[in-house]
Amino acid sequence: MENRLSPTRMAEVMRQSKAKTESESLFEQYLCANGYEDWSYEPEVGQQSRHPDYLLRYAGGELLFEVKELR
Repeated sequence: MENRLSPTRMAEVMRQSKAKTESESLFEQYLCANGYEDWSYEPEVGQQSRHPDYLLRYAGGELLFEVKELR
């Protein structure tokens, strides 16, 4: 599948990736490589004090992800 991210969005993703774990960077690369552009890193969800790692908006819904680093 062709990468559908705009150059601006790709630059933003790469800039944000620098302070993240290797697993988070790989997850973002997966999202970019598969054309998923509508996602947020550590979004605020409701009035919770903790945040999921990612929120992906897809097919009219929202998916939450926790990405773990296994060693």
